[in-house]
Amino acid sequence: MLSRREQLKARLKALKVPALLLFDMNNIRYLTGFSGEEGILFTDLERWVLLVDGRYVTQAREEVPPEVEIVLIRDPIGDVASYVGDGRVSCLAVEAHALAYENFLKLRRALKGVRCRAWKNLIEPMRMCKDGSEVASIKKAAEMAEEALQEVIPLIRPGVAEREIAIELEYRMRKKGALEAAFPTIVASGPRAAMPHARPGTHVLKKGEVVILDFGAVGEEGYRSDETCTFLLGRTEEVMRAYQVVREAQMKAIEAIRPGVKCAYVDHVAREVISRAGYGDFFSHGTGHGVGLGVHEAPRLGPHSREVLEEGMVVTVEPGIYLPGRWGIRLEDMVLVTEKGSRLITGFSKEPTILD
Repeated sequence: MLSRREQLKARLKALKVPALLLFDMNNIRYLTGFSGEEGILFTDLERWVLLVDGRYVTQAREEVPPEVEIVLIRDPIGDVASYVGDGRVSCLAVEAHALAYENFLKLRRALKGVRCRAWKNLIEPMRMCKDGSEVASIKKAAEMAEEALQEVIPLIRPGVAEREIAIELEYRMRKKGALEAAFPTIVASGPRAAMPHARPGTHVLKKGEVVILDFGAVGEEGYRSDETCTFLLGRTEEVMRAYQVVREAQMKAIEAIRPGVKCAYVDHVAREVISRAGYGDFFSHGTGHGVGLGVHEAPRLGPHSREVLEEGMVVTVEPGIYLPGRWGIRLEDMVLVTEKGSRLITGFSKEPTILD
């Protein structure tokens, strides 16, 4: 099996890209193992060079393989321009999405005689399909997050503030071994649950409310988990009916996942269930997305997605219903696309949980 750098080399040759400059730290980690917060990776298909400042030289030498040269820099743009513009490169693809436009212009001006071209999605297609070690890392992150959630459930009760639950959940994920939360934890209750990405606030949970928890952990290898549970602090027929609709939409979408299926079709399956129940106007986002070193990666399970599922992809399935000013319900699991179908990575039950 070709290494990741060999795969990229073949991809660059096929695209007639003679040299590449990477700034996205997830892509750099994927290719080299370097887990620092800042760095720049250069390749001309023969050399692999990681350029870092003094904070990361020792760390880089410990983490990256010997075939990747480590170069100390002090001025990220000026020093990189001096290194790359050594006369051996005439055309350079730049991962501009991870670089401020002002810095891209500065780099282009500094690289006299080198034709710079902004390029994206060179590495991301390679990251879509996970190998066994990546899947194991994602699974481990999910287990840490779920164990922490299990310990926090007693806090999800009337009289407790959303922010308190979020802080406790993130603290307990760290105690379980997570490097950090995969993203700012969402705890949204009552009318605030109708906002899909509500930040936890001072709102105090009340009896009868719906509570959404969207959470995830980052494992030691840098891979992330993403999961959403909805808890009920009481029971009403309307909310229970809507919950079952979301649950059916999620299960049918998961059943539709297998290699060769269009991502847009999986979204259609979930959206059709919700629309048929009369809530179509209240499902305001895509059905899912890829997860890995980033919490939102390709592919996307949305109505306009052009991607097709392949074995090894890890995607979320997270349909929802949101009634503004009243309540919201979302259920999310991570799913691995297998050779003939799919397998759940997350394991927390999504059956209705009423916390009286």
